[in-house]
Amino acid sequence: MKTILCVLAAVVLLGGCNILPTSPPLPASHDFGPAATIPAMAGAPVEATVSASSWLDGTAIYYRLLYSSPTRLREYADNRWLAPPAELLQARLQAAFAGGRAGGYRLRVTLLDFEQEFASAQSAQVSVRAVVELQDLASGATVAQHLFTVSVPTSPDVQGAVQGASRAADELLAQLAQWTQTQLAGAKRK
Repeated sequence: MKTILCVLAAVVLLGGCNILPTSPPLPASHDFGPAATIPAMAGAPVEATVSASSWLDGTAIYYRLLYSSPTRLREYADNRWLAPPAELLQARLQAAFAGGRAGGYRLRVTLLDFEQEFASAQSAQVSVRAVVELQDLASGATVAQHLFTVSVPTSPDVQGAVQGASRAADELLAQLAQWTQTQLAGAKRK
């Protein structure tokens, strides 16, 4: 009888280890990965800042199911950005302007949208929209303003969202570089 009680106690104690709640896994943190080279911006006399709509202040990786609930924004549960998207884009922008001297212009980028959109369960893209202003620091005047929209096809999962966001950020910066150079050239002629 004593042996049976000892075996039963051991089974209960060992079984108790399995009934304790386990810690949920920590969310995976992502950034945009290595930046693409954008030589057109290197050395440009521009100070650059990035801000975002308030809903983009956090680190959630957002997606939207356009085919079933286009007004509902969702977030991936176990994946996060390492920093808010505006900070990640700011780091990319600073790297793109590396070597630039302090100049007489400010480039203000405001992210309006930064999300993965699903047209169907098998079809997704990352969509980024940003308003960009080029300001003359001496006068405070806005020299030029433009709305940029970038869409990049992705796989319909969180990896697609992360990789697509990196490609979309690089595409946005490439378009920004070309636009900024054009605007600076026009401003110098005036």
